[in-house]
Amino acid sequence: MVRSRLGAMLDAPVPTVELARAFARRSDLPMVLDPGQFVTVVRAGVVNGVWEYEDTTRGGDGWATKDRPPTTAVRVGEDTLLHPVGSAPPVEVPSCPFCGEVHEGPCAAQPEPTKETTTSYRGSGAAPTAVADVLQEVTDAGLRPIRRFVIAVNEVGEGLKAELARLQSVVPADLDRAEVTWDVEVSATLDDATHHVRVTFHGPPADWAPLKPAVDQVLATRPATLRASCAVTFEDPVPPDHEVVAELRARAGRTGPSRCDVTVEVDT
Repeated sequence: MVRSRLGAMLDAPVPTVELARAFARRSDLPMVLDPGQFVTVVRAGVVNGVWEYEDTTRGGDGWATKDRPPTTAVRVGEDTLLHPVGSAPPVEVPSCPFCGEVHEGPCAAQPEPTKETTTSYRGSGAAPTAVADVLQEVTDAGLRPIRRFVIAVNEVGEGLKAELARLQSVVPADLDRAEVTWDVEVSATLDDATHHVRVTFHGPPADWAPLKPAVDQVLATRPATLRASCAVTFEDPVPPDHEVVAELRARAGRTGPSRCDVTVEVDT
């Protein structure tokens, strides 16, 4: 419907923000009260082969077509464009990292794969249950030392400030002879459909402190997408009954997230 109403406007590259403006200016298009619907329209047009999308800030990786659906959030703005179908450049086939040539199948120059030295155990659900179940699996497997512990959440919706706080409460900021790393990805559309916020963080808890107030404000006041994890990598692997592991389990039971994924890697 949008393609037929806008006609020649979409026969050449056009900023996606012009789509939002068209809905505001033209009486033959329905009134849209939810700015997020513009994002839905842009994405649906790509997936259904009505137009192609380009995020000019991402170079060759910024294109999305019917055959290459969007892999990141679609944005409405001056720097994202809608193109007629067939405008996207062909996908470049990367050369083989081992021989430098472009070919199909395994490379004769590829080195033999190294034998895995760790085994992963995974669980999902409420933090107390997920952590307890995974640690029990590790124990049942023969008390192999734990190399890494990761707890993660992946949520979409409102009120995610509390869920992020619950996740980060599980892993102490400082642990002896261990590296603690937090990963946080937050994205949200603001009141204007052309405005958005995106935060990507990877680092120690101390470096998160300056970002926390702003991210908390976003998560507390508007729908958002949250992907976050807290990881502990031990310098010297510890047994499942070690006091640090017991503390992680206790913290998960007291204040852990209501839904999470837990991964424990053990040395083999």
